[in-house]
Amino acid sequence: MLRIRQRPSLSTSLTLIRHKYVGRDREGGISFKYKEGIRKTRNDRGKLYSTVNESPSYNNDRKQSSKRFDSDKKESKSHDNSELKHSFLKVHTELDLLKKHSEHTKVQPKTLVSDNTFDAMKKIISDTANDPVRGGKTKQFFDPENKTLNLGLSNKILFKQIFGGTKDRMDKRYGDSSKAWLQKFHDITESLPNDNPSMPKYKYFKQKIQSFMVNATISPEVGYNSISIGDIVMLQDDNVNFYMLVKCPNSLYSQAYVFIDNRGEIIHASKASIRIRFPSIIPKEYHELIESLIQLETKYLDIAPIGTTDEKFSRSNNSLPESLKDKQDDFESKEELVEGEGFGNSSQDDFLVAQASSQLLTNTNVNTFHVPLAARDFYSKALTDLSIQSFNEMSEVNAKLELLHRKLQYDENGDLINIPRSISIFEILYYMEDANFLKIKDSTTRGNETSLSLLGKQLKQDIEYDTQKYPIARFLALILAIRKQARLWSIDKSKASFTPLSVTILPITNAILVDKIVNYLKFEKGNIDFAKYYESKILGESIPKPKYYDDVIKVFKDYIVGNFTSDPTLETALVSIIRLIDDSSQATSTDKAKEIGFTYEYSRARAYMILKEIGELSEDLEDPIGWSRQLNLPGSGTSLMSDLVGRYYNYVENILTKEDIDEISATSESSSPADIKSLDSFGEETTSDEAGKLIFDDVYKSDPLETLREDFGDVPVYCIDSADAHEIDDGISLHTEGDKYVVSVHVANPTSYLKPNSITSTIAFGRTSTTYTPEKAYMMLPKLMSDISGLGVDGKKVRAFTVQYRLNKKLVDDYIGLKLDDPNNETDDSLIKRALNEINQSIDVKFVSVKNFPQNFTYDAVDSLLNEQEKIQRFKANASDDLHFNNLFRLHGIASLLYDARVLGGATSLNSDMGNIKVFKNFDDLNISKSGSQLIADGSNKTIQLSSTTNNRSSKSIFLVTQHMIFANYSAASFANKNDIGFIYRGQELNLAPAVREELNQLIGKGKKFNVPLSEEDNSTIIAITTGAKFVTKPVKHESLGIDYYSNVTSPLRRYVDMINHWKIGEYLLNKSNPTSQPVIANNELRFIANYLQNGEIMNKQHQRISDKFWEGILLKEISRSKENGDHSFKFRLLIQTSPKLGDSINVKTLGLGHLKAKLSVSDRLLEEYNSGELKVGSVLESDDIKIVKVDFVEDELVFEYN
Repeated sequence: MLRIRQRPSLSTSLTLIRHKYVGRDREGGISFKYKEGIRKTRNDRGKLYSTVNESPSYNNDRKQSSKRFDSDKKESKSHDNSELKHSFLKVHTELDLLKKHSEHTKVQPKTLVSDNTFDAMKKIISDTANDPVRGGKTKQFFDPENKTLNLGLSNKILFKQIFGGTKDRMDKRYGDSSKAWLQKFHDITESLPNDNPSMPKYKYFKQKIQSFMVNATISPEVGYNSISIGDIVMLQDDNVNFYMLVKCPNSLYSQAYVFIDNRGEIIHASKASIRIRFPSIIPKEYHELIESLIQLETKYLDIAPIGTTDEKFSRSNNSLPESLKDKQDDFESKEELVEGEGFGNSSQDDFLVAQASSQLLTNTNVNTFHVPLAARDFYSKALTDLSIQSFNEMSEVNAKLELLHRKLQYDENGDLINIPRSISIFEILYYMEDANFLKIKDSTTRGNETSLSLLGKQLKQDIEYDTQKYPIARFLALILAIRKQARLWSIDKSKASFTPLSVTILPITNAILVDKIVNYLKFEKGNIDFAKYYESKILGESIPKPKYYDDVIKVFKDYIVGNFTSDPTLETALVSIIRLIDDSSQATSTDKAKEIGFTYEYSRARAYMILKEIGELSEDLEDPIGWSRQLNLPGSGTSLMSDLVGRYYNYVENILTKEDIDEISATSESSSPADIKSLDSFGEETTSDEAGKLIFDDVYKSDPLETLREDFGDVPVYCIDSADAHEIDDGISLHTEGDKYVVSVHVANPTSYLKPNSITSTIAFGRTSTTYTPEKAYMMLPKLMSDISGLGVDGKKVRAFTVQYRLNKKLVDDYIGLKLDDPNNETDDSLIKRALNEINQSIDVKFVSVKNFPQNFTYDAVDSLLNEQEKIQRFKANASDDLHFNNLFRLHGIASLLYDARVLGGATSLNSDMGNIKVFKNFDDLNISKSGSQLIADGSNKTIQLSSTTNNRSSKSIFLVTQHMIFANYSAASFANKNDIGFIYRGQELNLAPAVREELNQLIGKGKKFNVPLSEEDNSTIIAITTGAKFVTKPVKHESLGIDYYSNVTSPLRRYVDMINHWKIGEYLLNKSNPTSQPVIANNELRFIANYLQNGEIMNKQHQRISDKFWEGILLKEISRSKENGDHSFKFRLLIQTSPKLGDSINVKTLGLGHLKAKLSVSDRLLEEYNSGELKVGSVLESDDIKIVKVDFVEDELVFEYN
């Protein structure tokens, strides 16, 4: 982050010159500085001086002048710039007053803080040269920094010079810039709507913009809107200082967003600097006006600028003073100015750069920017009012939040919570409203409402909080209150929206536990007891465990995984243990964790290693995401309810079979739903009959879509997946009907077995999706559901959800023929548009049964088949009789056509060289391809396997599947939109500036033209400007995919949103044949479901990244250890992302790995190779001399050195 503060108009650095107390401005000129009520200030050396004589006559004169000034202000006739004149009049009036006062009153010097300082000043006076003006032997003052004033002149002359110079600089710096901005303001607002033309334009639009800001709201619907001009953001945690986004990057290769606060402070920063964002505050039609608030400063000869540079220290001839524009080369700054490629790095995510000296920027062509006074006045009050409003609401919100926590200790089933659970922030805000706060039923009555206890999350909501809009000031007050009550709540962070949209309610027992542990560690010397126990364990001695040992271990795990982040008291108590351990000589001698450093001495990763060293992990290496309260994984010990879910799934997966389900389905439906839904007594001793009754109501007795389902016959369906896939939920087929190719994507149909409000369904909804880690997959649905409804078993007739479209055979064959003749052939746009039109006209969704699944068509096998040149030549000669090759080759050709259609729509194609990490308990478990690297973790029986992800364009099989799945999701969304079906879509709006869009199109076109994948540098560039997609209930374009509609329907075994959409399309088709059928899921519930699934998806992805970082960190430690032992088979490849001229380290991407944020320390060798041109931003550095100096898999940091 380039943090730049707008400079004040008058200096606060004071010095004593000829018994006058005057201030020095930034180019050495002199100006008076005084302020009522404050008579002392510090100079740069920290010494105190008096500013003006506090004589009664002076104060009386000031009062009279103030009255005249206020009177003059009232008589001002100008509306557009009256407040600007007000500021100038005030400065000039006070200067006139001081001038008048100095002519009649001798200003006596105040005593300096130090007599020694005064003596030193007298010595300077006595040592200076003769005064040439007075002509005698009188000595003059000598000021080595003063270049413009002759201090030997009389007071009167000297004051006139000071006054005139100050007024001139004030007018040029502030008056001229405000006048220029007001002219631009008038030009911009000419085209804006104005419903009150009688009001002065400045006043009207000022009120308009400030009204948008002061009345700004946030809702779930806008929470994931793309970042845009006019957003209001917070750039620091735990304060109420609002900033407004006024400029987005104007180049694809820039990451610089520009923010301003109420004081005109300008900050250049990447979007990663945003802590909280309130999107879409200022409507789009006013964005040009908002952008104009920051202006390029006009420089004047020998007057230092007050503005600030941008993040690149850019230059332009327009920034020179007018008289120097033809002499640019002669007036460059004598000091070298830093130039670079933008953001580097700092101790956190941002690049901090020191403010350039204004003296160095005088008379240079370095661009400086500022917020003119008139522009600042335009928006400043609104931001200030928002801050004040947030601060004022904090007390009330904090009190209500405490009460609300007590009321929410009972869940929707009436059960007392003993587990953490997620809740929308908007639900909390709903209850915060005065009129609604008491709507929550008292906890003493909730428990008696029902005896039912349902696992998971129900699909219905009692209140429609997600349709409401809430003031952003209250939202911020709530976030700060939640952080303050860190032992009662935990914020679920969201990088996708930059705004937390859900929180985890912690059980009251959590606060009791933390209070107990903090008291024990701080006041009962528990930290010393624990450190001693650690020491004894390391030395092999046997002593009793200290008091509250198990609880301390639990709190340590919470600390490591980030279950609490705003509890400095608890963190300090735990860090005291780590400090005591590491200060112990016995511990240090056996501390393997310090072979490679951590982010800081008392890192959470160090805490993890301490638990490992004393044997407090369930395995030699335990993935810490299992301790997360947000994921609440079964078997992790985070809650009894999650363990109950685990036992239920375990029974369903390991005891029941498809035959059992068929037998249950054939049973009479005489059982009471209330009896079979109750899980209060479910446990390890539950009998088979009892458990069978529990899932009786989960499944349909027969196929609810039986009347609609078609037999797909013997058409081969290719299920192309990896050899170790956990579930097979999709397949692709191709057959002909007349002159058409019929492309069908078949998807597993678990919703034809599973009821929406069943136990299994609510558990799946609570999980939202399958969570994948390198070590295991935490399934959304029991494996039994995959066994029953999954595809891929040849001869097994299964139900499928099928998306179909038709393409003209000649069109497809001609396209494939062109590609065979010249793979780099650039397809005519008209052909692509014809194909897309045929698809749109023929889209259909149906439910079928399929049974013909050719075997062994994995990704590797299909790649091998499609690359067989002999088969390709036979196909080209129309002589191929291999049915499977012919089908797959045509499907690959159609996939290429689909890809071209998306590129025509503006799609971006990313190919990441991200490492694929898998973990196995021992080497015998490595039953897949042995390509890549395998390392056994030190002191563990776990093997970590690293392989590179295959490039989608180079792997024909992955490319084939990817393109067909994208268009199946597009086709289902198009079908739903065309038929007005309640549906959950997935959309993405990039909101790019026209120049950025043009550069992006050129970059994409480059890859298409030469038929080559984008480079890692290009991939990184595109990722930097990409925003996350979001679930919505109305169709919107998915810009990254280049299609008008998108949804999720192709993975219902691992994504709950796909199940919702299957149910809704089935409901629509049933209603067509039987209009009296009841809806499976009400349309008015879809927004709530979409928001919940969105939050769940973000949470799952974040924890998957945590797991990837953990195992990558462990792997890197093993690689570093092997290198130290002489094994150099693994070579690091680092993509250079920033310039080494910008700091002591640069951002890099570790190719082939890439999960941890990586930096490379700047060394002499790196600088030498960079300056010589051997390396540049975008280069890949590959060398055996690259070494790891720091890896922290919890704090997310990896540091290399290159010497």
